[in-house]
Amino acid sequence: MAVAALAQKHDELQQQLQQKRSGAKTDEAPDAAAALLHLSKSTKTLVEYGKRIQEERELSEIYHEWVALVDSRLRSSLYGVLQCALWILLICLGSLTGTHYIGRLSKKLAPEKNGISSRCWCRRAPIRIPRLKQFKR
Repeated sequence: MAVAALAQKHDELQQQLQQKRSGAKTDEAPDAAAALLHLSKSTKTLVEYGKRIQEERELSEIYHEWVALVDSRLRSSLYGVLQCALWILLICLGSLTGTHYIGRLSKKLAPEKNGISSRCWCRRAPIRIPRLKQFKR
């Protein structure tokens, strides 16, 4: 946008300079000196517009490169997040499936009768609580 406006001003000024150069062939010395001074200032302004246009284009290219870099990093980050979420879902699904089949297998191998096997773990792995002695003063 800014580059287009600067380019338009540059072109307009260049056309004005060309018109003045073609019409500046007068023999009067004071008018020729003033016209030459005006042409010099206009040429300087024209060069400044050219530099600004070039700087704006370079800056625009740099911004486009940064936008492309940020977009690629954003895509790769999003891909990583989705990949992690998929792994979490697969692990959860695998653990649920494994738990289900282990439960079915344990029911087939040792059928439970009146809840005895569910209470057997208490006899196999007793929890011993140390008695706290009360000290007399």
